[in-house]
Amino acid sequence: MIEAEADSDPVNVPPGELEAVALDAISQSSPPDLDAADETEYEPVVAYCDRSALDLHARLRVFQSLCRAVHGAHQRGTIFGDLSPSRLRATAEGTGVIVASSADDPGEAVSIEPCTSPEQVLGEPATTASDVYALGVVFYELLTGRYPYQVDVGDPDALAKAISEESAERPSAAVARTSGRPDETGDAAAGARSTTRQKLRAALAGDLDLIALKALHKEPERRYASADALADDLDCYFQGLPARAHAPSELYRVGKFLQRRRWVGVVGASLIAAIVVAGALGVRAVSTARRERDRAERLYLSARASVHDVYMRLAEDRPRDSEDVAGLRRDLLDGVARYYEDFNTANSAEPDAAADVAEARTRSAMIARAMGLKKEAEARLREASDLWRRLIAASPAEDAYRERLAKVQAELGRSLDAGGKTDSQPDEALAAFESARSLLTPVVDAHPDARPLRRELARLLRDEADIHDRRDRPGPANDLLRRSIRLQEELVWENPHDLDARLALASAYGFMARVDARRESGRSGARAALERAIEVLNEAPEAGAADAPPRLAFETAQRLIDLANVERSVDATREAAGHATRATAILESLTARHPTDLVYQEELAAAYNVVGELLRNQGAFTPALEAARKARGALDRLLIEQPKNPSYPIELSTVHQLIGRVLAQSGKYADAIQSFQRAVDLLEGRPDLDATSQYNLASTLSLALSLVGAKDGSPPPDDDEKLSAADKLRRRLYADRAVVALRQAVAKGFNQLDVYRTDPALDPLRSRDDFQKILADLAAEKP
Repeated sequence: MIEAEADSDPVNVPPGELEAVALDAISQSSPPDLDAADETEYEPVVAYCDRSALDLHARLRVFQSLCRAVHGAHQRGTIFGDLSPSRLRATAEGTGVIVASSADDPGEAVSIEPCTSPEQVLGEPATTASDVYALGVVFYELLTGRYPYQVDVGDPDALAKAISEESAERPSAAVARTSGRPDETGDAAAGARSTTRQKLRAALAGDLDLIALKALHKEPERRYASADALADDLDCYFQGLPARAHAPSELYRVGKFLQRRRWVGVVGASLIAAIVVAGALGVRAVSTARRERDRAERLYLSARASVHDVYMRLAEDRPRDSEDVAGLRRDLLDGVARYYEDFNTANSAEPDAAADVAEARTRSAMIARAMGLKKEAEARLREASDLWRRLIAASPAEDAYRERLAKVQAELGRSLDAGGKTDSQPDEALAAFESARSLLTPVVDAHPDARPLRRELARLLRDEADIHDRRDRPGPANDLLRRSIRLQEELVWENPHDLDARLALASAYGFMARVDARRESGRSGARAALERAIEVLNEAPEAGAADAPPRLAFETAQRLIDLANVERSVDATREAAGHATRATAILESLTARHPTDLVYQEELAAAYNVVGELLRNQGAFTPALEAARKARGALDRLLIEQPKNPSYPIELSTVHQLIGRVLAQSGKYADAIQSFQRAVDLLEGRPDLDATSQYNLASTLSLALSLVGAKDGSPPPDDDEKLSAADKLRRRLYADRAVVALRQAVAKGFNQLDVYRTDPALDPLRSRDDFQKILADLAAEKP
């Protein structure tokens, strides 16, 4: 639905109207009014699902719509406190609605009902967490056909005691015994769900068990933070992703500790991986004794959730730590990869395990990519694609399989694209992205409330835009990127507290600004896009708080630096200086609070460099030199930490070029030419230089040759005939090397003719015939 709208009504507006386009798009997609409905029109949701004999998948979708309805009411300030199966109802189409309360006095004391939360039993006021608990009770009944507690619900005292003291039984265990309803057995409950008791028990064991128990937790703060978060976790279940719910166990607390201590405690992950193996073996070797069976199952579920955590932390994060920590991470990844490979070997012949095998192959591929095994990752992703296609062929109506295949195709595209590096295969990557989008779009159309799916579609659109942009196709790039931004604006509008959505939207606007800034006519649009990005970040509920998430502050600093660079290009020097100074202050604070995080140090070096350039342009040479030297010091430390990182020498070369410019303008010519030579040494001969770095190499060589022949305190002679023979030769060699670097820059795609014509750093080359030929060739290529 979203894709079709974008195709039928393309966005063709000037870049300066980007924000207006995004806001107009979201204003047309306002959520429906979810005010309480007339109870005479709709059927209680449990009765509706049972009468329709809905299977588990369909029941979960109906329940998700109830969660969204409750969340919408919460966002408007309504807390119910008395939700029950009789108030939570379904339309004939299976959409959840909330009917008005039957209580005569909304302020009367809460009576004890099965959906009453533990805190309400203790006399505390209802909160959104109380409504989440009530949803958990209804969710449990939709899964099992009974309430979470084995107690007479007509006895208020017994019910209150059970709610406040007893732990809810796992749904998978509940369906293995007689139901709590006198007229319904476990088999009857399974029949109402169009399955058998054994299959229902197997379907509930695992993520659905964990989701139900999290929603029913005695402690409000341990439940889902919102009804929307509960619905989102069900989206994770549908996609085969790890649920965010965790069993309340020691392993759960260990996992939380590792999340708080991101890599300091990473060694503990090896213990979790060992428990996973032990848990898996334990499940196969359990005795028929019920206690041993349940104990082994609990261990297996906790262990599986923990290994999912390890996978997510290790495979999807790309930390920049010391070599020792990076080596430890590779070792742990290798251990988890062996777990998934062993699982594949043990289950590949089991038809019932086909989806688990496909998922394990997918995870194995992602781990290979995280370990830098590009070819192996691509091969495994193709194998995983084949497995998911077979599952789709066997079950064409199963959207979850299409979602997983789309995810695998997207990851294959990212692996093939490799960020535009020299080993990228952009045509194959683009085909994979287009395949993923064609799979995902109809699933999003069928489930428009599934936020994770819309996030993934927005990311796919951006990935495609990136390839088109790098291949100098501005039309398709802008169209795809604007559609991505529309989706992300909607996600932020629907849930202002979704920090991930805000960060993704701000980053997309940053990308849009980079695309526009390459054209002089697009710089006003680039500025507007970055201002919108910063506005999105500043409007986050956490913005400005003392304990604001570091990534929010970091993203803000990045966009401020981008904005300062754009403003510098349009001579808005004062505004640029203010934004660069603010970015520097944010990054200095982050670096002080997180001294081992190298990413913050990288961005701080970039901020110092921008500040130095701005001060140099204003003629403030002493503070400019101070800022540049701070940038050099930060990069020198980073090179010590990670000597093999290819980006640090390139960034350090830029800083040395800045220092050389400041020194030259200060009349310190000998020192300036030494700085230029250091910048050249860091770049020249490197096989991995991109087009921009080749251009920077050429401009630095040109700046250096302009100073050849200078003496301390006196500039170089105006007339080349006054140079010594050695200085003439030196100038010619610098110029020859500069032209070679310019040709490399053009060959790799740096073809901005206006820059070549106007950059004063290239002035010493303009009299050369080979330089003029480069300009003529570029002009001939222009349409």
